[in-house]
Amino acid sequence: MKQDDISYVNASLHQYHDIGAGERGVTRPGYSETENQMHALFTRQAQSLGLAVYHDCYGNSYASFTKEPPVVLIASHLDSVVEGGRFDGPAGVITGLLIQKWNLEEHAGLPVTCGALRCEESSRFGHATIGSGLATGQFQIEDAGAWKDSNGITLAEELQKHENDGPVPDYSRLQEYLELHIEQGRVLEESRKELGIVTSIAGNHRIFLDLKGMAEHSGATPMNLRNDALCAAAEVILAVEHIAEEEWKEHSVGTVGVVENHPNVMNVVPGETKLRIDLRSQSADSLARMEEAVLMQTKQICERRGITLDVERITRTEPVMMNKDIAEGLMKACEAEGNSGMYMPSGAGHDAMHYAEITHAGMVFIPCLHGISHNPAEHAEAEDIVKGARAMYAYLKEEFQ
Repeated sequence: MKQDDISYVNASLHQYHDIGAGERGVTRPGYSETENQMHALFTRQAQSLGLAVYHDCYGNSYASFTKEPPVVLIASHLDSVVEGGRFDGPAGVITGLLIQKWNLEEHAGLPVTCGALRCEESSRFGHATIGSGLATGQFQIEDAGAWKDSNGITLAEELQKHENDGPVPDYSRLQEYLELHIEQGRVLEESRKELGIVTSIAGNHRIFLDLKGMAEHSGATPMNLRNDALCAAAEVILAVEHIAEEEWKEHSVGTVGVVENHPNVMNVVPGETKLRIDLRSQSADSLARMEEAVLMQTKQICERRGITLDVERITRTEPVMMNKDIAEGLMKACEAEGNSGMYMPSGAGHDAMHYAEITHAGMVFIPCLHGISHNPAEHAEAEDIVKGARAMYAYLKEEFQ
């Protein structure tokens, strides 16, 4: 491993980190000015390597030696959650640039395009992997008018700013999509493995529940006459936990990540509570069972407590398999480079799941300290990014030289 490569990664990470950085991590919402600045930096970095940079009508950025449609796309994202970490997304984008750097230095001639994709996180519009979803046709542009952020700005309004950036992406020649990402868990760290080769990406069902009771005086309303929305929501939260625990054998998880309580004052019985539920699994059957059980038990809880229930299914994605041949090729390359690897599923969603619907896709995970992610304490080693990039580069040379 060359010190020059480690220095390149560290310098790039530092440059990216400065954009959107605050006392509590980095904040770069999708289709925001800070995300625009990240893509501008990507453009400058790519051009400094002699790459041609172009964009599509969704704001995604690409860099290659020509502006021909990509054959191999190595990409990740540059947006972040609110007060997130510095490695989630940029590690994969830097990997693509690093591989292009080697491609140039060694005159390898690999048909590689590296990319930076828009709005992978769901924190602004409530939908994840928007840039890749639109680019691959998994999301429809007609839906963009209904997706709003907390200020009422629609995705369609933001996309209008990019409609002149370039055309609808041409993936007619795309043979493979590769992505490096931090694991966002502790499996590699606990297993003492250097790299993870991803076999599948969990499906994800997200549900919005609006529980409406009656807001009343907390001192004057007897306990047996209350319709307390928050108490009903508390039962639902525990039900989600129990249902997911019952499905753990399928690598399934369930989380209530958002609770909005109204009027949220000490001396008023809560009259309305909104929940956002995140169900994930490597098994489509398990996902379906969990959703059915959550909705059935929520209905029973609300009926028993006199609570009105409104349900909205926000997103539904099914589990996606990574290409087996790519996974095996990446593992061989990993071992040939002198690194220890393991096959593993991904519980988090990634842009790779959309590209897997239109081409062959593969992913490499690198460890992150204590599995912490979406947090300012998120940390990965530059050396591990280089290890993952070298495995991908060795795999590509085996495939295309």
